[in-house]
Amino acid sequence: MGTGTTRGTENAARAVSGRELLVDAAHGLFIARGFADVSMQEIAEAAGMTKGAPYYHFRSKEDLFTEVVIREIGRLQVGLEAALATEAPLHRKLEVALTYMLGTVSADFGRIVGDLERYVGADRKHAILETCQPSVLFVAAVRPAFEAAAAAGTFRRVPPDVAAELFVATTMGQVELALMETLHAPDGRSPTVDRATHAGVIVDAFLHGI
Repeated sequence: MGTGTTRGTENAARAVSGRELLVDAAHGLFIARGFADVSMQEIAEAAGMTKGAPYYHFRSKEDLFTEVVIREIGRLQVGLEAALATEAPLHRKLEVALTYMLGTVSADFGRIVGDLERYVGADRKHAILETCQPSVLFVAAVRPAFEAAAAAGTFRRVPPDVAAELFVATTMGQVELALMETLHAPDGRSPTVDRATHAGVIVDAFLHGI
């Protein structure tokens, strides 16, 4: 019984490892060349696996791409949390966070989202939203900054949870504009802008009014 359990654990570990290898390989190829120009065989080769191996872990290339998108959203959340994890005043924390968001959607994440819109069906998009709900994750990342400011007595206008939701709702419009600029730029990159200055203006308007 012990041997069977051990073998089952080892098989599960290999399955997880193989799945992660494929997602890693697919991520790099999708970023470099885009969803349409990458085959499952190329992903398998990049992962050091046989050409049929991806279909053991994923039903299709779209299924694998969905996993890459979910990972990218998680990476974005982690980066946002890191940007906010400072002892700076609230205004500065929010500036850094928004600058990070604007820069991220103008880089690799922009290509991923562009391919998501072009090649992935509505049911898959719905599944992604059901799995990770980006707006909920971003609110959770931002809320501690407002809570810390409220505890310090430097932010009293509205409850921290409401402030976090309003900040995400307000700034996501700016993030979406940056993303649209990226998707429509000839070279796939947004025009050069001073994102830090732009973020500062938006944060100032949010905290103090227009």
